[in-house]
Amino acid sequence: MTMKSTVLQTAALSFFALTVPQGASAQDVAAAQAEAGGDGEIVVTAQRRSELINNVPLAITALSGSDLKTRQVSDGSDLERAVPNMSFTRAAFGSTNYSIRGVGYQVVSTTADTGVGVDENNAPLAVNRLADAEFFDVQRIEVLRGPQGTLYGRNATGGVIDVITNKPVDKFEASLSGGYGNYDSRKLQGMINVPLGPVFSLRVAGSALKRDGFQQNSVTGNDIDARNLYSTRATLAFTPSSNFHAFAMWEHFNEDDSRFGGQKFLCSKDVGPSSVGGVTVNTLAARNFLSRGCLKDSIHSQSSQTGNVNSVATLGGSLSYLYGLVSGDVNGGSQSGDQRTLSQNIDPTYKARNDLFQLNLQWDVTPNLQLTSLTAYSNDRLDTRAEFQSATIPFNNTVVTPGGVFTDPQTGTSRFLNLDTDYDVYRTKQWSQEIRLQSSFSGPVNFNLGAFYMHLNRFNNIFILSNGETAVTAIRNLLGGNSYIDPNANPNSQGHNYFDAYNPYTLNSRAAFGEIYWQASDTVRVTAGLRYTSDHKDYTNYPITILTDGKGFPDTLVEQRANFGELTGRANVDWRPMLSFTDKTLVYASFSRGYKAGGFNPPNVVEVPPIYAPEFVNSFEIGTKNTLFDDHATLNLTAFHYDYKGYQISQGQGLNEATANVDAKIYGVEVETTWSPTDRLRFNAQAGYLHSSIGAGSSVDTYDRLQGDPSLIYLKSLTSGCVAAVADVAKLITLINAGKVAANVLTGACPTEAAPNGAYASRDPSKNSLAALGIVLPTSTGDPVNLKGKRLPNAPSFTATLGAQYALDLGHDWQAVARGDVYHQSSFYTDIYNNEDNRLNGWNTVNLSV
Repeated sequence: MTMKSTVLQTAALSFFALTVPQGASAQDVAAAQAEAGGDGEIVVTAQRRSELINNVPLAITALSGSDLKTRQVSDGSDLERAVPNMSFTRAAFGSTNYSIRGVGYQVVSTTADTGVGVDENNAPLAVNRLADAEFFDVQRIEVLRGPQGTLYGRNATGGVIDVITNKPVDKFEASLSGGYGNYDSRKLQGMINVPLGPVFSLRVAGSALKRDGFQQNSVTGNDIDARNLYSTRATLAFTPSSNFHAFAMWEHFNEDDSRFGGQKFLCSKDVGPSSVGGVTVNTLAARNFLSRGCLKDSIHSQSSQTGNVNSVATLGGSLSYLYGLVSGDVNGGSQSGDQRTLSQNIDPTYKARNDLFQLNLQWDVTPNLQLTSLTAYSNDRLDTRAEFQSATIPFNNTVVTPGGVFTDPQTGTSRFLNLDTDYDVYRTKQWSQEIRLQSSFSGPVNFNLGAFYMHLNRFNNIFILSNGETAVTAIRNLLGGNSYIDPNANPNSQGHNYFDAYNPYTLNSRAAFGEIYWQASDTVRVTAGLRYTSDHKDYTNYPITILTDGKGFPDTLVEQRANFGELTGRANVDWRPMLSFTDKTLVYASFSRGYKAGGFNPPNVVEVPPIYAPEFVNSFEIGTKNTLFDDHATLNLTAFHYDYKGYQISQGQGLNEATANVDAKIYGVEVETTWSPTDRLRFNAQAGYLHSSIGAGSSVDTYDRLQGDPSLIYLKSLTSGCVAAVADVAKLITLINAGKVAANVLTGACPTEAAPNGAYASRDPSKNSLAALGIVLPTSTGDPVNLKGKRLPNAPSFTATLGAQYALDLGHDWQAVARGDVYHQSSFYTDIYNNEDNRLNGWNTVNLSV
């Protein structure tokens, strides 16, 4: 699980210069006033044209640069505190999961698309560092809730987060801010804008953060989860004429530290049953082989806070036990109940680097037609190394562990079994091109038409390293095997002594989209949009080679290809009535259809199809935006209903993760309001209620195959698990107690014969190792869970924010601002099964600043 970290207490001194370009339009002035924290509404470009936010018939939250500072929204993970019905968690492959209205990224798949799109200056980013880097020199952030596609280059079923950076202006300006906090935290941000004659302007900005670790590694004695990162951005503006504007931007991010994400493995140890069906389990080996590793328990219980997994229930631990390297469960001790104390043989490392290049060209072909070209290229690299579990009882004295010590090329020399060290290498390169033609005619009809192309190359190389698995490989080689042991500290995919999931993936996405706007009357406007998307995905499945003979990957690989194409759109009607009790009112109703392409499952998992289906959502939304009390207050209300088809979720399948589709219903309401009773005092509040419910369907929960059925018992195989009748297993235990069969036959009881690629070739009960002994033991994958009515993952029912600030003019262009914010998020589940052990409690955050 991921633990919330304490907010850093910092103090900062900064100076800031605000300028408005000469000849700026009224919209530019309004945007600058909003940026400075005035009472003017924020100007947004959610519909690809400049509009006051309360004139936009969409559910949208906008935060200006000054809002980010005063509300202490320092990076992308803090956005959930400012947007109703939004949550944030970490996801697989070094990515992040933003969930809006219950729609996010619940898939462990290289070929999956995110549910909430992240854009920078309107360019979509398949991989980004939004939640890693600090926000700096940002003009505003727009968060659009609901399906997007007819105005944005890439589809998004949940919504879009668009970060708009500050652009160069034609006057000199500069800013510098610094901060210091606990854990020796040091922050520095700055910006300088320099005009370079009448045509060019250059703006350079940067941010740096360095702090000590939040957690302590009790083995090495070092602090871990430290941060050491910096970001830079250079933007060059080119304006040769009044009807042509160009911006070229390079943004660089770099991090090299011991960040661990606050994660800690929590477990209520399962020591195995003392009896089965009234038959006493006499041997410790049999008890261990019947262990699930961890019992079903809440992560908030005392036993899970201090327990360790039964190592024999893990792949490295069970192999080491079977080959005599250890004697039973080597995690005999208890871990610290302090969530910031971990026991790991090595300290984690985190190295990330991202380069983003953008070229934005805007040409006013005529006074009423604008042609825009947006080109973006991104190169992202991430290398992480972390150990999630280490043993407390040393190796036995064996031929490969003399004196109880083993030297592993990847994890080093140790007396203890290392169960799970993750070494992950992620590489992503993305190129996108968007062209758009937009009108601003004086008549009742206007349009916005665009075309989009994206090419994406990604590979995820995920290594799970264990010195126990390497030692077992060495023993097997002594017994006549021929498995190559990789001698490199950083594995190169040639070794068969470790788990290696290598997944290269290519995406080519094309789309044509547009909207037509009809001003039916002075107060009524109709919007209609269409989009056609074509996604071509290529994926090469490299087999898992752990404990197989040879070196590297075999020549025979599985190539997977798929094409996804879909027509989607939206329709919107908005009405601006003149009401006696409001200054300005907008009422709107909309329908939109969202789409997200499918992807590939591992070809050797038979429970699911090789290609999982796309997602579709039919979204119905009504809303109203109101300005009240002589422009001193705003009140925005939204209600929505989603009919979801094919929501993509992941399921564990032994050494693989597979993706399935479920249907769901989602509905809810959102409230956003501000009130400024005086020029100095301002209040704001946001709240969201969300109900999500999965439709008909069932699935086996691989972490709880029994589902409380007392007639069944769990059996652990080397790579997966199954269930059998208690009465049948009791007969087998009787044979084990009598010494007629060895306890290790329990590891072969599941009908999962290992295929050459390390996965599963058969579900035939006759293919398990007991059949050779003449023992019939019927098994199954487990009792399916009825998913109907279950809540979607990462979908808290209630989120709310209350804020207040008071500004005091000190004279001589100085101002003091005091602000307080309170945020609440209710509990939610992290899986579709809604298990209590995967339920995260609600939490609150209080921020005070001057």
